[in-house]
Amino acid sequence: MTRSTFIQFASTIGLYWLIVAQHFTTAHARIGHDNKGDDNSPNTPSSSSRPSSPSSTHASAFAKGPSPIVLIPGDGGSALEAKYDIKTPRPHWWCRKSSKGKWERLWIPKLTDLAPLNIACWTQKVQLHYDLNATTIVPKNAPGVEVRTVPGKEGLNLVPHDKSANVYDALVQSFERDTDADGPGDGVYVATYDFRLAPTGNDRDDAIFQNIQNTVEQAFEENEGTPVVLVTHSMGALWTHYFLTHMPCEWKKKYVHAWVPISPAYGGVVIDLKQLISGDSADVPLVKPSTLRTEQRSYGSSLWLIPPKQLYSDDYILVKYEKEGMQFSSRNLTDLMKMVDFNDYEVRYGAISPLTPWETTTVSAGDTAGYSHHHEQLADPKVVVYPIYGTNVKTPYQLQYKLSLSEEPTVINSVEGDGTVLYKSLKAGDGWKLSQPPKIGDQLSHSAILSDPEILEYIRNITLTSVMQTGDVAEEQGTVTATVTTE
Repeated sequence: MTRSTFIQFASTIGLYWLIVAQHFTTAHARIGHDNKGDDNSPNTPSSSSRPSSPSSTHASAFAKGPSPIVLIPGDGGSALEAKYDIKTPRPHWWCRKSSKGKWERLWIPKLTDLAPLNIACWTQKVQLHYDLNATTIVPKNAPGVEVRTVPGKEGLNLVPHDKSANVYDALVQSFERDTDADGPGDGVYVATYDFRLAPTGNDRDDAIFQNIQNTVEQAFEENEGTPVVLVTHSMGALWTHYFLTHMPCEWKKKYVHAWVPISPAYGGVVIDLKQLISGDSADVPLVKPSTLRTEQRSYGSSLWLIPPKQLYSDDYILVKYEKEGMQFSSRNLTDLMKMVDFNDYEVRYGAISPLTPWETTTVSAGDTAGYSHHHEQLADPKVVVYPIYGTNVKTPYQLQYKLSLSEEPTVINSVEGDGTVLYKSLKAGDGWKLSQPPKIGDQLSHSAILSDPEILEYIRNITLTSVMQTGDVAEEQGTVTATVTTE
């Protein structure tokens, strides 16, 4: 949870709870991460040259309008519950064996779970496990533990029935509407998911994929057959990109009016590497980063957010280890992970890295006869895309460890990003065939952008844009024309 949305509780306990929720969510979700470190300040795009509302588009279908929104939150943005009866050894004798058949909130953890003597009890329940001898690398919950996602809008309230730790509340309130039996459906639907996972082909991953599809179709049916606007945040863009690149064009033509990726983490998050190397407690009082490292490494999503080699070249140094004079780019991270005893990194990352599909294109070098070079670009989702992201906010681009890889690193910042995701990662989808010019918020951070009035109005205009397309979405590489009416 971003510090800019900090809200004081009336009581001291409530105040401390919110501080912990703010920090701890940041450690896992990379939401509104404020970082300390040295700054580089290269020029970045200004929002002043960008359109304030959608003025032209290529669309996937005729939208009756207003289009309902389907919100897919970012990493750590969905509440999780657990039911457990643990028979295996526990970290401490005082750790609870059983929830007695009841579902308990697992994410975010209760205040008492974060006490230094109890945090190992919590990590045992939330950590994923792998059978590395299996043909496919499938994550499993801890033995005796069941985990489920809190569905719908309540799943955005990380503190049960409390919106103070819900960074999506302003967006939801802007688009939800009263419903009745004879009228249209709600204006906003939510597809929460188990953010620990990446779509590696197991049953729970398939359930996430199916939940996104079901939520889209529900919104469509309950709104008189009006195609939906997918609104995603941060890692939600990775899930949505994966989803759209695996869905038939005819389905997208029928159900999807547009996709609005907000603060998309297409090219990963540099600060995410801290979790894998030394652990990240996000400065939560009395919590050592090393106590969280094994749990954070177990998440498939932690590996999915590693900056990929397709976007970060060999000479882009992500991590420095000054004592040994060593530097690490996306190409030799395996060597680094061996040094910090992340022994299953190579096989697990090998299963996860292909999940974000990239396409190789040949780019001509203009007047230079016979010369061209290859360019990697994210696979085209073949829907209309309205990118939204912030810039000119201190954003980590490198970690520097001095004497030990288990110490707290120095975070080197740039202003080419939104405070969490670097600009090159945010804009990785801007070149798609149906992508519109990005809406860029100057000095709007990763999660503050979600409640910015101008951004919310921009999204509203997208839901009100009626488009009749000529051409076949299944043949998107051809010419597509559109007539636009903004009500």
